[in-house]
Amino acid sequence: ASGPILFNNDLDVGGQMTLAGALTVGNAEGSGPDVTMYGTSSSSFVAWANDVLTVSGDHEVTGHATIGGYLHLSADLDVDGSASFVGAATFAGDLTAGTAAGGTSVNMRLYGAAAGSSLYWNAGSNRLALTGALGVTGAASVSGATVLSSTLSVGSSFSVTGATNAFGAVTVGNAGVGQTFTVHGSHAGSFTRWVPSTNTLTVNGATVLNGAISVTAPSLAVAATSVSVTGATAITVSAATLAVTATTTIVGPTSIVGITSVVGGIGVTGGDLTVGASGSGQTLRVFGAAANSALVWTGSSNSLAVTGATSITGATTITGATAVT
Repeated sequence: ASGPILFNNDLDVGGQMTLAGALTVGNAEGSGPDVTMYGTSSSSFVAWANDVLTVSGDHEVTGHATIGGYLHLSADLDVDGSASFVGAATFAGDLTAGTAAGGTSVNMRLYGAAAGSSLYWNAGSNRLALTGALGVTGAASVSGATVLSSTLSVGSSFSVTGATNAFGAVTVGNAGVGQTFTVHGSHAGSFTRWVPSTNTLTVNGATVLNGAISVTAPSLAVAATSVSVTGATAITVSAATLAVTATTTIVGPTSIVGITSVVGGIGVTGGDLTVGASGSGQTLRVFGAAANSALVWTGSSNSLAVTGATSITGATTITGATAVT
């Protein structure tokens, strides 16, 4: 037949049928019948019924495919070319891009609502790039090198095993809601830890301080194996006490403003030890091994008091009144 053929009843084709023109089933007024096409394998078919197209079997698209409605896949979806999802896509199973064996890896990009925001997996460089804010509400473990150039918000514990570069500010916790921050060293037992419940910073290991240090808490206790202060350093203790309970070596000019208690040894190399300033003297107390023995210089009265035996070897010049008791 060379013209249109109209079937008003069911059409059952048991053999091969070739159509050189268009095939229209039903009409646009909503009276479309069901259509089922079976494959050569058992249970494989394509069925159109109740406005739903069901494909039971492999579905291969060699050209461009556009889906304007809802697409439900109950089997595997294998995409050999590029795939673009403009609308919402929900995956109830695993989503795999490329193969684990390598060589057939592909890039994958997920765009956000804001302009320029995306999550991009670059298969060529084996790199996951996030452009936008990252919020982690569960535990996160990073075992490789990580570069953070945007905001990272972690609502639970965060463990970093590899190197991490942060080019922005790093904030742990919020004001009034602190969190514990721990950095481990290469030796067993060495770490730096901030504990918010006690507002305590603990450094277990050798400590090098190069720069200004300001202490406004009730006290700063230095109890590490050794503390080395190198360079021109200002340690400012405001309404607090600096307690040094370990061996401390100071190399370079160092200024300490505030009350300071040294229980361990302190060594000063590369400069003089000066207490106070000209016209603004301070008190210096050096205790001995025996009880009540001490050397005390009182800046307010310009007096030096030694309680204990005194031995002077070498030339001595005394200017002013001297009392020996």
